[in-house]
Amino acid sequence: MVEEDDDPKGECNTGYQNVLCADCEYEYSRSGTITHLSKQTLYLGDFICGGCPEAYLNALRLVGIFILAILIIMWMVRSTLIAATQKKSLQSIYLRIFMNHLQLIVLTASFNLDWPQLVNYKLLFSLII
Repeated sequence: MVEEDDDPKGECNTGYQNVLCADCEYEYSRSGTITHLSKQTLYLGDFICGGCPEAYLNALRLVGIFILAILIIMWMVRSTLIAATQKKSLQSIYLRIFMNHLQLIVLTASFNLDWPQLVNYKLLFSLII
């Protein structure tokens, strides 16, 4: 917050707005590092408002993520079909165990419980990976 001589409340820095400069302005987004998991909210460190990337970069990222997701789904279906014809396929077993593990982590993290701090860090780390 920038304090002005003629305004006791001051004014917000560039990119910030509203009460106590706690919100980001239009074309700015909250950025920073994830510090902890509390209830159902992921809090970002220091409430830093940074400029949004260009629209074409966001579109390019979305298209890239979409293509990557399609390729992963195709690989999973292909490996499952190939594994179905083989007698012993450990790859599909490990893949199922891993997917089940990820689903349980996401489900556990979504509960509104007062987890111990060590468990919160473990859940947060697992969600980031």
